[in-house]
Amino acid sequence: MWFSYLKENKCWQLKTVNDEHNCIYQYRNKLVTVKYLADLYGPRIRRNPSWKLKEMQEEFRTTLKVEVGEAKCCRVRQRALSQVEEEMKKHYAWVRNFGGEILRRNKDNTVKICTTRVNEGDAPHFQRFYVCYDKLKKGWKAGCRPIIGLDGCFLKSVCGGQLLSAVGSDGNDSMFPFAMVVVESESYDSWSWFLLLLIEDLDLGDGTGYTLISDQQKVLISCLTTNFSALFLCSM
Repeated sequence: MWFSYLKENKCWQLKTVNDEHNCIYQYRNKLVTVKYLADLYGPRIRRNPSWKLKEMQEEFRTTLKVEVGEAKCCRVRQRALSQVEEEMKKHYAWVRNFGGEILRRNKDNTVKICTTRVNEGDAPHFQRFYVCYDKLKKGWKAGCRPIIGLDGCFLKSVCGGQLLSAVGSDGNDSMFPFAMVVVESESYDSWSWFLLLLIEDLDLGDGTGYTLISDQQKVLISCLTTNFSALFLCSM
């Protein structure tokens, strides 16, 4: 196709068209870059991070009519996943806004944020985030057995950390979560921080009349004996 620019009308005019083509179709295209493929297939890759390279190649060949090597497919996947990781890191800068919104919705909710600095003068780094919703707290006090299950799990993301939670048992023998905390790691210090906030929120006092259950034996037992004076320990 041939075009010419018309100065008077300030536009391009099509002059000649050759609609007969005898060239062989090319499956190699320099315009199909890693960035292009990562932006186009990013959502799909993030939904299925284990998408096999062979399947990616077949998808590109079928949908885009291009041949993409395994090494390039690998870079596409890495770029798509790294975009999520970068976004996840940025979200931690909004933790205070998130906590403020929880308190704005209900001033009786409890939110505690703990930060740390690597060096004096550095920007604060996220360390811990505790939340206990007022409605769930009142629901546990009014309708659940005086039993608290304590557990933790790893957060499998680029930022790492662990999620500690407190769960009750309602009249239907169903789990009733009412407090949770994100911490840097599971340690005596992090469990103690969580338990002290629970004691204050739930008015547990010295622990009389309450049963705490957990399989986190080593660290948590030390924390319980320190923070609850009326403690009878049963380990299995």
